[in-house]
Amino acid sequence: MKGVAKAAACAWLLAARPGLAFDHATIVANGPVSEKLDIVFLGDGYTAAELPKYRRDVQDFAAYLLATPPFSDYKTFFNVHRVDVVSRHSGTDNRCTSVAVDTALDTGFFSTGPDCRLLYSSSPEKVNDAADFAPAADTIIIIVNTETYGGSGGTFGVFYRGAAGREVMAHEVGHSLARLADEYDYGRSATFSGSEPASRNVTTNTDRASLKWRDWVSPSTPLPTRSSKADVPGLYEGAVYSRFKVYRPTYRSKMRELGVPFETVNYALLVDRFMDFIPPDATPAAAAVTVDGGCGRAVGRSIAVRLTGADPESQVLAFRLSGSPSFEDAAWRLASNAPAFSMSLPWTFSGGDGPRTLYAQIKNGYGLVSAAACPVTLDTTAPLVSITAPAPGSSVSGSVRVSAGAADAAGVARVQFRLDGADLGSADLSAPFAIDWDAARAAPGTHALTAAAWDAAGNRSISAEVRVTVKAPSAATSLSAEAVETVAEETFHARATLRDAAGAALSGKIVIFGYRGSSKTALTDALGTATTAYGAGPSTGSFGCSAAFAGEAEAAASGATATVTVRGRPTSLEAAPLAAEAGGTFHASATLRDVLSGASLPGKAISLSYLGEVRTAATDATGSAATAYDAGRSTGPQILSLAFDGDTVYSASRATLTIMV
Repeated sequence: MKGVAKAAACAWLLAARPGLAFDHATIVANGPVSEKLDIVFLGDGYTAAELPKYRRDVQDFAAYLLATPPFSDYKTFFNVHRVDVVSRHSGTDNRCTSVAVDTALDTGFFSTGPDCRLLYSSSPEKVNDAADFAPAADTIIIIVNTETYGGSGGTFGVFYRGAAGREVMAHEVGHSLARLADEYDYGRSATFSGSEPASRNVTTNTDRASLKWRDWVSPSTPLPTRSSKADVPGLYEGAVYSRFKVYRPTYRSKMRELGVPFETVNYALLVDRFMDFIPPDATPAAAAVTVDGGCGRAVGRSIAVRLTGADPESQVLAFRLSGSPSFEDAAWRLASNAPAFSMSLPWTFSGGDGPRTLYAQIKNGYGLVSAAACPVTLDTTAPLVSITAPAPGSSVSGSVRVSAGAADAAGVARVQFRLDGADLGSADLSAPFAIDWDAARAAPGTHALTAAAWDAAGNRSISAEVRVTVKAPSAATSLSAEAVETVAEETFHARATLRDAAGAALSGKIVIFGYRGSSKTALTDALGTATTAYGAGPSTGSFGCSAAFAGEAEAAASGATATVTVRGRPTSLEAAPLAAEAGGTFHASATLRDVLSGASLPGKAISLSYLGEVRTAATDATGSAATAYDAGRSTGPQILSLAFDGDTVYSASRATLTIMV
């Protein structure tokens, strides 16, 4: 009676049971009662003093139900109401134990069977009248205040509040809301002899084409089904209290056993029932299907398929994926049961290379179906690849260029070089395919180089091995060069000594010297020393003389640089004493010579100073320089100073000459 005033409907119960309180509360509100499935909780066997306990029980049981799939996936589709029904006595009738109490809804264990578990209300009109206190009641579930196990599910779901009560509730709601049948057989060996059951989760039919839940059964699943794997829709023998000739959709579900999910078929039947209370949705879910890298490309035999869907009104219930537009090879599978759905699925193609199409369908809660397709090209031919460098059998050291040739009709996507089976650096994504390998990081000895190539479809091939030998690293060496002091235009000897890491001399090794652009080689002697002669050159200053050992298989390269200091050549000024008369003129002269060779030095400027008068004279071909001076008026010895200031080759020199006046 959605949207109808409740006063008249409740009057009979209030008149029949004066003094009882029937308050109500909405504990979960998701929208107008005209657009939601309204669940009403009632309690029986709760006295007025036990109402707080009852309200806690309702909160607990309601939360459990809405946390149980599919209720949890569609929780926004429900309103939940509580009616506070007060009983005179606590508990419930139990015919098995001869207990009789006065409760508002007349619940009790009325079975006289061996397990005495059938718990129900014998006064459905009282139940309906109590539920009418709620704003709306699409399904009614009754919590009975007893710790004795029991329940039932017919017009109402009835269950005890004890330890397993929450699971019993979910099972009984499967009966009362979705009209699902029991799938257990009590372990009996009975053969079902009735007609085809009305419930959609049990059947006597074994024909695949007309099976009630055929859309959920994979064509590859045998019927009847012997598997005990969870949630594989098929045809499992045993249901509705009989072991033979009647079938259920999955091996176990909540309609057969507590503590397990409803599983696919019962899940879908519950959702289908939910939709009876929701405004119709005329728009199918949006659907899309693609593969890694996008549709329209080459793919390998095994790929990942991305399927997406969306339906904000009745949500995405199920999907199926097929290689055929008829979907003859595919069964429906549960989706996310949310407004938006996305899933990555493995797919394996059969048959030879060529064009293929993947077909997908998405179904919303109302059963409306939308479709999508993704064309691809199956390519199972792997690329051709081979190592092109280094050559097989090569001996390598240091940095080695490794290259490969690769080809594929659909194009080579990447090449990964490998050393002894392990990746060598990162994959090369474009030709020419090559990498620089630091062979010094590998142990000396034989190693195998390979290249793996992938095409755009993901097909892979591996080249033949190329085996190379990594040479042992050369032993460390040290080279020391001696500093030299010399003079311009003289010969000096450059020396360098080569030793190993332990300090032992290395004889017979070639050392390359370099001085002022001139290179020379010399062999080390027994002491590891190499010597060569160089001309110092005509200019003075500090110059570098390098020494280098280029290295060889057993010894690593090394080098050193020494400083050559070139000084000017020494000179001397020679002059003989003179006598002069006062007031007269005399001629002063001096000769400039190279001290080392004794040669006279022509063309050099000589400074002469007498009585404060400074004059300059150039040396002639014999190295002599002369000039005339006035002897002056004073008598006695006078000093004449001579100086050569030096140049880029010759050092300065000084001399004094006594003039007797």
